[in-house]
Amino acid sequence: MAAARGWAGTPYLWGGNTRSGVDCSGLVQQVLRSVGVSAPRTSAQQAAWTIRIPAAQARPGDLVFLGSPVHHVGIYVGNGRMIDNSHPGTVVQERPLYRGSFFGRIPS
Repeated sequence: MAAARGWAGTPYLWGGNTRSGVDCSGLVQQVLRSVGVSAPRTSAQQAAWTIRIPAAQARPGDLVFLGSPVHHVGIYVGNGRMIDNSHPGTVVQERPLYRGSFFGRIPS
């Protein structure tokens, strides 16, 4: 969680994956890279890569997805909250889960 929280305040940039600007899947990819995990780039690819789990089994560090097809991803922090960056004009921040979210666990 420290790696994800270290991105707090980074502005949204579609397709971005640097501290100058990052989108939702770029944030997830960079946070995972910082802890030694190589993840796909887009939210849809990340959803396909993870193992879907029931909400009752979600734990901090699992990924949170939204949409069908998937169009958004964040990192679960627990207690119904996630870290993400959602759209232009926002920054990486912790927020409540979106209604309709589902969870994926990073494969070992």
